[in-house]
Amino acid sequence: MSENQWKNIGKSILSSTSNKTRKEISIPTEKENIIVIGTDIHDESFWTQMMFIAAATYRIKSGMRAADNNVIAIVPYGYTNLEIGVLETYKKEFKFELVTIKNSAQLISLLNRNRDRVKIQDLYLYTHGTPGEINFNMGGSPKITITKHSLANISEKSFSVNGIIHSFACRTGMKLSIALLNKSKFNNDAEAKPDESLAMQMAKYFHVQVNAFLTRTFYRHVLRDYQLDSKIEQELKSLRKKNGDNSVYNLFNEYEALPHKGISDGITNFGARKAGTDNYVLWPIHGGRCRPSSASTPKGLSKGVKIFTPDGTWS
Repeated sequence: MSENQWKNIGKSILSSTSNKTRKEISIPTEKENIIVIGTDIHDESFWTQMMFIAAATYRIKSGMRAADNNVIAIVPYGYTNLEIGVLETYKKEFKFELVTIKNSAQLISLLNRNRDRVKIQDLYLYTHGTPGEINFNMGGSPKITITKHSLANISEKSFSVNGIIHSFACRTGMKLSIALLNKSKFNNDAEAKPDESLAMQMAKYFHVQVNAFLTRTFYRHVLRDYQLDSKIEQELKSLRKKNGDNSVYNLFNEYEALPHKGISDGITNFGARKAGTDNYVLWPIHGGRCRPSSASTPKGLSKGVKIFTPDGTWS
């Protein structure tokens, strides 16, 4: 190699040495949508057991922003294989990856997975919550939560530039405070201190928009038309009397009653046993009927989704 040829090495516009006009290479990243479904061990009822799964299926049916990969992650505690198996249909039809989350480490691992090349576009959270905490296993063990303190374990660069977190846990938009936790009536939204809420903390930390409620979340209508409750009870009770307690029962071609031993069969569940809904859970055959909405409690807080942004504002 001649001296002149040798001197030209390293003078490319891509050179990382002395060339001040070099170009930066933009590496394209993929996008991923994630739905996380929590448990309902906290309630354990014929009417509520499947509410988080139903909400997730409604979202899937309704459509999501186009992504390179879609993930359904479910915390399996308290669910039967039959109940989790409902998601297999959606996995095949809508081409979702289905994973189980058994502890906080696995949740964090999912949210951190390959984030140098795959960014989270939409993160949907269907689970229980209290101010300052999104709880995926409320009333159960191990504890699986997202809090202000656990955010540090998740890469702040996990999300795409247009990423959105959609929390359908109760009161994600309210500040963590014992006084606020037990307060049943507010004069205005500002009293809930949304600017100090977990929703705002996530927006600032991940540099994304967060959609959340100030109020509790209303899931009842996601599973059923509650005006039909008495008819559902009567039909199930009649079918069980004729055919026993181990079958899956079709109710009016709209719902299924899935056997689940141990649900609502304790000493305090006399009402469920009398109604014939003990040891069963309700599932809408066509999946979730609608999305969860904001409830009317605590009183005095406005209903509807609030939008929290990285600049510290909300509306």
